[in-house]
Amino acid sequence: MSGIQGLLCPIAMMTFTSPNLDYVESRYEQYLGYEVRAEGIISEELAKSWGAPNTEGRRYLLLGPESGDRTYLRVIEAPATETSVKPIHTYGWTTAEIIVRDAYTLSARLKNSPFEEETANRVIRLNFTDHITNFRVVGPDGEAMYLSQIDGEVPNLPLNKAESFVDEIIMTVNTSKDPSAAREFYEKLFNVPALAPFGVGERKLNIVPLPEGCLVEIDPPADDTAERPVARGELPPGMAMTTYYMESLDRDDVEFIKAPRIYEEAPYVRRRAATIRGPSGELIELIEFKMQP
Repeated sequence: MSGIQGLLCPIAMMTFTSPNLDYVESRYEQYLGYEVRAEGIISEELAKSWGAPNTEGRRYLLLGPESGDRTYLRVIEAPATETSVKPIHTYGWTTAEIIVRDAYTLSARLKNSPFEEETANRVIRLNFTDHITNFRVVGPDGEAMYLSQIDGEVPNLPLNKAESFVDEIIMTVNTSKDPSAAREFYEKLFNVPALAPFGVGERKLNIVPLPEGCLVEIDPPADDTAERPVARGELPPGMAMTTYYMESLDRDDVEFIKAPRIYEEAPYVRRRAATIRGPSGELIELIEFKMQP
C-alpha cells in the first residue's frame, strides 16, 4: 500500500466555492493576510475528475499565507446556493484548521468583518491541553475555519507553530456518519494509525496524525447534522473538497472517480491527480508527490 511516509505535510489545500471571487480575494487579503498565489480556469478533465462537470470553464484562485506556498485555500467560481442548511452542520468536510500567532488579536480584528465567529467573543483554550487557543469563524460562502494559536508542545500531537500572523492549514475536519468506519478508512488511505479517541467537551474525536504536524479530524454527528444539498454537476457548498499529496496513485484499494492523469496548473504542476469519495461521500483529491517529466 502506498502511504505518506517520508513526505512533508501532505495537506495541499481545501476547496470552497463562491459566486464572487473578487470579494473572496479582497476579504482574505484584508483580514487574514492571504494572497493570490495562482489563478486560472478549471479544465474539462479536472472538472470531470471531481464528478462536477459544471465547474468546467470557471475561474479559480489559490490563496496562500505570507509564510509561503505549503498549503492553499482554493476557491472556485460557482452559482450562489439557496438553502437554509449551513455546511458546518452537514456531513463531509466542514472546517480547515489554520495556525495563527495571536488568536485574541485576530478575533478582535475580525469583529464586524465578513467572517462571523460561530460564538461571539469565544476564544477558548481546549480542555485537553493548555497549549492550544482557538476560535471558529464562518465566511460568507459557508467556509469554516478554526484559527488556532499553538503555544507549546502537545502530547501525541506534533503541531507546527505559525510563522506568519495567519499561516497554513494544519488540520482538515470531517463530520462523519460513522466515525469508526471513517477512522479505519483514513488509516488505510494514509497507511498510518489513528490516535485513541479522546473527548473535547461532550464529543469523542478521532484524530489521524499525518507527517510534519498535520492532522485529519473525524467528528461525530450532532443531533442536527444533515445531508449537504449539492446541485447536480456542482461541487458541494462550503468546504467542498480536501486535497492531499500521496506517494503514489498506483493503488487498487481505492475507487477513483476518473483515472489519474497529469495536470499542468498549480498546485499540480505536472503531477498526476485523481479524486475519490470518503465514507460520507466527501471528495478527497489525491496528488502524486512525484513530478512527471
